[in-house]
Amino acid sequence: MTPRIWMNAMVAIFGMTASTAHATQTFCVDSVNQFDVAYAAADEENVIIQVVRGTYDMTGSHVDADSALEIDDDVTIRGGYAPGCGSRTMSAEDTVFTRPGGALRIDSSGVPIEGNGDVVLESLTVRDVPGGFSIVTETYAGADAYVSLRRIWLDQTGGLRIFRTAEVALRQSMITRSTASCALRIENTDTSVEGGYLERVSLQHLTIADSSGDGLCIGQYNSDDWSLSLMNSIIFNNDEDIVLDSGSGDEIEASVYHNTYSTLEGSPLSDAPVGSLDADPQFVNPAQGNYELGGTSTSINSGFPQANVENDRDLKGDPRRFSIAADRGALESPVGSTATTLVVTTSADSGFGSLRQALLDANQSSNFNRIEFDIGNSCGPRVLNLASDLPSVLHPVQIDGYSQPGSARNTLPSGSDGQICIILQRGAGSSATSGLAVSSSAPETTQLQVEGLGFSNFLIAGISLPAGNGHTVLGSQFGGNIGAVNLAPNGYGVRLTYKALGVQIGGPEPSDRNVFVEASEAAISLSGSLGEYASEGLVQNNYIGLAADGTTAQPNDKGMVVYGNLHRIVDNVISANGDVGIDIVGDQAADNLIDGNVFGRSAILCFPGTCERGNGSHGVRIRDGALRNTVRYNTFAYNGGDGVAIVSARSNPLTSNSFYANDGEGIDLGDDSFTPNDNDAAALPAGAGNLNQNYPVLAAAAGSEGSGSASGTLESVNGWYLIELYASNDCGSFLQLSEGRYPLGRHILEITNAPSGQNGSASFANVILQDWADPFFFDEPRWILATATRYTASPSSGGRPRETSEFGPCIPYEILDDTIFADDFDGP
Repeated sequence: MTPRIWMNAMVAIFGMTASTAHATQTFCVDSVNQFDVAYAAADEENVIIQVVRGTYDMTGSHVDADSALEIDDDVTIRGGYAPGCGSRTMSAEDTVFTRPGGALRIDSSGVPIEGNGDVVLESLTVRDVPGGFSIVTETYAGADAYVSLRRIWLDQTGGLRIFRTAEVALRQSMITRSTASCALRIENTDTSVEGGYLERVSLQHLTIADSSGDGLCIGQYNSDDWSLSLMNSIIFNNDEDIVLDSGSGDEIEASVYHNTYSTLEGSPLSDAPVGSLDADPQFVNPAQGNYELGGTSTSINSGFPQANVENDRDLKGDPRRFSIAADRGALESPVGSTATTLVVTTSADSGFGSLRQALLDANQSSNFNRIEFDIGNSCGPRVLNLASDLPSVLHPVQIDGYSQPGSARNTLPSGSDGQICIILQRGAGSSATSGLAVSSSAPETTQLQVEGLGFSNFLIAGISLPAGNGHTVLGSQFGGNIGAVNLAPNGYGVRLTYKALGVQIGGPEPSDRNVFVEASEAAISLSGSLGEYASEGLVQNNYIGLAADGTTAQPNDKGMVVYGNLHRIVDNVISANGDVGIDIVGDQAADNLIDGNVFGRSAILCFPGTCERGNGSHGVRIRDGALRNTVRYNTFAYNGGDGVAIVSARSNPLTSNSFYANDGEGIDLGDDSFTPNDNDAAALPAGAGNLNQNYPVLAAAAGSEGSGSASGTLESVNGWYLIELYASNDCGSFLQLSEGRYPLGRHILEITNAPSGQNGSASFANVILQDWADPFFFDEPRWILATATRYTASPSSGGRPRETSEFGPCIPYEILDDTIFADDFDGP
């Protein structure tokens, strides 16, 4: 039975609903049995599990620590859904997992080399789990899995332990009344792994309180090679509140802003904490589990405008109520809120009730202001023609276009059923350069939140963000058509300059998606000036080059340009743009992550003739000294150039992507068409990409209809390498221009025999070739090809991936006679 038939059978048996998009299965579950079926699917493909509101005893389930199922693909578990999963609440308290007398465990570490999965948990409570909750994602160091928790509450448990993972992010979450020696422990204690697993920890708006042991403990054996961002959190009334251990005694690279705690012990920090308080946060009734802030708590209205956080929803799913700032901790209290609501009642450019006047009023006060719309009793859409630039934003403000009667947020995972009713437009003869802008002299506490607006005809950008922190742009449209209104192109959709930190453009929910079309420069610019560059941004789940329907091409000139660092560009559809999908430029463009995006296809289920939405040039171009930018789990199809071109740049790893039907190569080092293998120790030609890393040369690939194995050789300098095997449906007109569409297998090898100034070589054999989602994958003719990625050291001793090669020449997969396999022949 194929996995698809098996899945359909499970739907029939258990009554689950399932949908497929971009190789991710989505399940709606309302029982532990249904949960287990969905969770088991994450051993073959990425899975999203939507859990209906209720309480679930997970004893004996696949996440019971006594019988935990090991998976190796991404798993996302989201609570708060109504029956049928047509709607959702965000409160953690609506969906509860218990395991009386035991423990819970999620293990996505998989099999060494074959892979590991990311873990995302949202809107869940874990209670009555005395053994605690553990999460592990890595089998070997040098991998890149992450753990992300949002709106998670662990109450009266044996604590939360996250170990053997590269990146950890917790936001809007709470751990209370823990019985563990440490309530939240993030660590690597594997003494066999020199350098460890951990790279980054981001903790924002946490509450950790009333533990019988310590509160927050972070450490890694024998390595200080990790960074910490700790913001707006309350860690209080624990044995020791915070304990940090670099493993080496050296200082920890840390940003610690606006937290409340009594003690901070352990290794020194690179920078002294800022805005710390040690006063009692005055929880309302902790004995009854009420950890809202009350009375005259100094933790109210004293948070820092944080980066990369959906800070408009706290642990209960309630909006953050700002005065001059958000509250610290996981819960927002109405106590002390001085937020002002200003209502726009006219589409006139100025005067009483206008948007211009509302912004002038908001700029008069440093407290948080909300601007809402009530222009008539219907949608319109209402077009606000601006005669000049609106006042630049100086203080925290939220502008909510969805407050206009007749508007609606999108609810569809693909396409859109939303309705935007407020449009900002540069009027005829206007001098307006941007629709909305933050002042370049705005303080770091300035935060602009925009939702549900359309932007038309602005010369520089729909939104310009040169300063401030933690801005959000959600559910808005830049260019294109809204109803019967045609929006003229903007220069840029959103433009970050100077040093705006932690801007969020889009987000995980359908209602968060922005649409960027027809920009004359680029949809989004993550740029900089005067030696300062925007960093730590999140660009997620947007349509860039496609209309809101997810299929109509409305090209921007470029999709995105990236000059800054530490940005995450994830789960977007970046298609049909006139030039490149993403241009990553310059030596400050470092450590960015391009993950799970689609370049060149439509966003919805499509058929040949409707899928092809290629960018005019490359999917991604990395150039001019950009380094350590990771490109993984993306799809590159139908682009007019290469899938990924790397020129005059090094140390940019590519892994587990899918390439097909591009006009150029899948991966092009030097942007000069196929680069044959050479002496990797020799001097590099001008424009070389990724040090012109050599590709593997395959000798044979054979097996059955379901699986087989491959052999080959890599010639390069001494070091450690990851060999990744792919399949293609054809080999193209030239063997050297084939592309790897289906990632199939991985193998680590070491070259040790290179003479000084020359290449050495190492061979590999019996590397398994298998598409786990299709047991008859090789029924169709397939061609096999491979890449090599150089590591800084052995993956088992903390080595990190760096340079990835082009695809080597492809060879046909040979179906061997079954009698050979009957005699235990295992392939070449």
